[in-house]
Amino acid sequence: MMLTPEEEKIIAAWQRADGYTQTRRIRVKELKMPDDAAGWLTELEALVPAKVAELPSHIQDEFTSLFAEQIKAARGHLAKGKDDDLWMMIALLFDNFEIVRTNIDKHVAYTTQDQHTGAGISSGEQRAAERAPEWQKWQQEAERIFQKNKGQSKNQVCIAVAEKFGVTAKAVSNRVKNVGKERRRSKK
Repeated sequence: MMLTPEEEKIIAAWQRADGYTQTRRIRVKELKMPDDAAGWLTELEALVPAKVAELPSHIQDEFTSLFAEQIKAARGHLAKGKDDDLWMMIALLFDNFEIVRTNIDKHVAYTTQDQHTGAGISSGEQRAAERAPEWQKWQQEAERIFQKNKGQSKNQVCIAVAEKFGVTAKAVSNRVKNVGKERRRSKK
């Protein structure tokens, strides 16, 4: 029997749906299901609005309606005593709540990043300006150490500064200038 392209698409969609269902069933086995499903759903219903409010505004409505539909379906399965369907819906709710938490974390990260790009200042320039006072302290300490012992190289001075401030000698060396005995140069 020869299938039409339309029939092949329908069969492929059923196979994908079946694969999704199988993945959900495996997920149910991986999760520790709540002992009191009704209580858990009530807690989730109370928790969701506050969490969804932390999401970027353009996806809040989508997640609000998604959770409302899934919680309603889970309560329906609970009322009918369909445990397999209930646990599958709870697994979906678990996964979707994780998606919300991930989106919140990303949103917080983007918000922090946006703060560094305000007023036309790049994030690198902003961080450099924030760290400049600390680097100035490194420079002053390096000059003080070198004045006590003028025979030290820049590397030796940077190691001493790094130990005092709890940073790497390389970090200090990148920021400290004109300290240490001058090296002889092969070319003039």
